[in-house]
Amino acid sequence: MVDPAKIDEWKDFVETREESLYSGILVDYVIEIMEKLESGATIEEVQEVFDTQPHSGASYTMVRNIVKDFSKRGAEFDAGIEI
Repeated sequence: MVDPAKIDEWKDFVETREESLYSGILVDYVIEIMEKLESGATIEEVQEVFDTQPHSGASYTMVRNIVKDFSKRGAEFDAGIEI
């Protein structure tokens, strides 16, 4: 799911956020989206998952940016997600 070139950065990212409840939830949302992307889902199908997650304005932006930065399909996700 994670871009192989960013795997160490991903590990650091997750480790620093596992202590915080809010950040831990963000990681859960990101993983859910990345799993959907990895399954070969269309961007429209991924959009449905993203839209059903209970985001605030800030978490919406954070999750979108995290997926964009770490997912193998991050650029496709970022370009295809409708705000």
